[in-house]
Amino acid sequence: MHTERQSWLAKMLPPPNTAGRLEQVRASAGALAALALAALLSVAWMGNAAVWPIAPMGASAVLHADLDDLRTLGARLRNLLRRTRADHPDKPLVVGQIMTEAVQGAYLDTPIVERVPLMANAGLHHIPVLDREERFAGIVTQSDVIAALYQSRLSEPVARRRAG
Repeated sequence: MHTERQSWLAKMLPPPNTAGRLEQVRASAGALAALALAALLSVAWMGNAAVWPIAPMGASAVLHADLDDLRTLGARLRNLLRRTRADHPDKPLVVGQIMTEAVQGAYLDTPIVERVPLMANAGLHHIPVLDREERFAGIVTQSDVIAALYQSRLSEPVARRRAG
């Protein structure tokens, strides 16, 4: 499997010292941005574990990667990975050092309409969801809330919607 990854990577990257290297890199900009983002995520948050699927070409990660200036891409990635705490310079970051401390969440049985103010007023895009034993059960996104509200609206009888 390791050699499969290497051969896949070799196909993605242009051969060294070729005249059309920049054009080849730009042609595979989405793949390179995905590889860079995957490396960033695996090092920063998951300790080289598996990484969730990366967004396709054209996604914001690709647009913000600024692949036209490849000379500084490595420095920009290192800057994103730098340690943020001076009191532990030799230790890798742990989740508690970089996450929000006062997390606002919801329970599995919290009605959707109660989650809307959390997202709208606090500017949250994701809300962790816990079961009643305080165990992590999942994450609700803004898209999830919008879809649920839309579905509930569609399931109402037409006469009731017109009256309301």
